[in-house]
Amino acid sequence: MGRILIASPIHIRWVEISTNAQSNAEERLEALVAMGLVNLVTISCDGDGTSERYEALRPPGKWSKLMSFLSFARDLAARYPGLHLQARCVIENLEDKQRWRDVLKPFGVRPDFRGWMQLPDSLRDREQDAVPMGEGGCAIASDPNYLYVDHRGNIVPCCFHPGAAFLGNLADSRYSALFASARRANFLEALKTQRASIPVCNRCDVGASLAASPSIAALTHFKQKAH
Repeated sequence: MGRILIASPIHIRWVEISTNAQSNAEERLEALVAMGLVNLVTISCDGDGTSERYEALRPPGKWSKLMSFLSFARDLAARYPGLHLQARCVIENLEDKQRWRDVLKPFGVRPDFRGWMQLPDSLRDREQDAVPMGEGGCAIASDPNYLYVDHRGNIVPCCFHPGAAFLGNLADSRYSALFASARRANFLEALKTQRASIPVCNRCDVGASLAASPSIAALTHFKQKAH
């Protein structure tokens, strides 16, 4: 991934790595930050700000591992002042906000709060909640302003699921070529006409209109509440 970013002919303002803080990849992350290739690290923090709820919602994640990574991230940001730290906190009520603020403040991590989204293959999805399938295509996958790349350089349609589709790899082709490829065009067309037969995407409620998606509404639910 680092080699791909170095070879990029365009200036990228923000290069973000999102992590669940459980993967033991600190050395690789530090190398990318030291090279000036990553300037935003986002840590997933779900639940009410307690170890019990965090581990219940993120199996097999461990609270102790989260705390260890937060300490590492704080020290990394101190060595590299251009690095920004944030947490995406998926919560259920306003009281959870203060708990997470208290947890994250000593590590210099800025929290971003959102409600629960119905992500395919997530814990709640396995509980078989009723999820309306998105219609008319997918506003996220078709948006030309965002590029979703996994740690191997694979282009994926969105950040909702790491395996929704494989659209190419940046080690093999430029993004401009992948963006204009027949593979991507066929995938986007299939979302409009054959979505019910596409694994993962047929269990997602994001369609052509973001305004009609309960999951997108969950992103801003707690932003609209008083702090």
